[in-house]
Amino acid sequence: MPPSEGLAVTDSREDGSTQSLLQSQSQSAPPARSWVKVAQQTQKSLTKYDIKVTMEDGIGSVEIPDEVFEDPAPLWEDFLIGKFLEKAPHIGKIHSIVNKIWTSSDKSQMIEVYEINSTTMKFRIMNSVMRARILRRCMWNLAEVPVIMTEWKPFVEEKEPQQVVPLWVHLRNVPMNMFSWKGLSFTTSPVGIPLKLHPDTALCKDFKVAKVFVKADLTKELPRSMNFKF
Repeated sequence: MPPSEGLAVTDSREDGSTQSLLQSQSQSAPPARSWVKVAQQTQKSLTKYDIKVTMEDGIGSVEIPDEVFEDPAPLWEDFLIGKFLEKAPHIGKIHSIVNKIWTSSDKSQMIEVYEINSTTMKFRIMNSVMRARILRRCMWNLAEVPVIMTEWKPFVEEKEPQQVVPLWVHLRNVPMNMFSWKGLSFTTSPVGIPLKLHPDTALCKDFKVAKVFVKADLTKELPRSMNFKF
């Protein structure tokens, strides 16, 4: 899943009369905001600071104000790292795919892609909402190759590596006598912990492919195929 994403909040109040309500609203209503100004305030750009330089032993000295460290927006927060579970497809193909499925064809939000090695790529995504949506899903399938998306940082954090990731497992050639809760649980257990059935599978719409949502165990190599003996 893939998870789906809107939130609307309304506020209302009552007053003694229509007239007094209108007067109260006209007196307390905040000034209209310009969305152009809002965009300019949140736009990432350089700015000129007025600073005071004092000389100490012939060397200029400047005290850094707290303002500089408040909500600093580090340059690397726009980047995500993608680790493919096998050799990554050509970078040009990945660039075309992500700019189609992640940006919804919004040309102003184009994603930049950089190759790190044969199984890793770095993605520059300026839109914070888009980055959050990609991270929530975590596992994506790009050009038929699974990839795990995480935040990128220029330094190594001391934390345990990710050991599980949720994903849909597609099972083909499943015998009819294995289309059961026990049978599908058993056949997906080599991948990880089975959690739920896809609606198509639960409603018996398709017996050619059984789809099961699994917490995959990344401490092992994920099998692409497996034989089950009766």
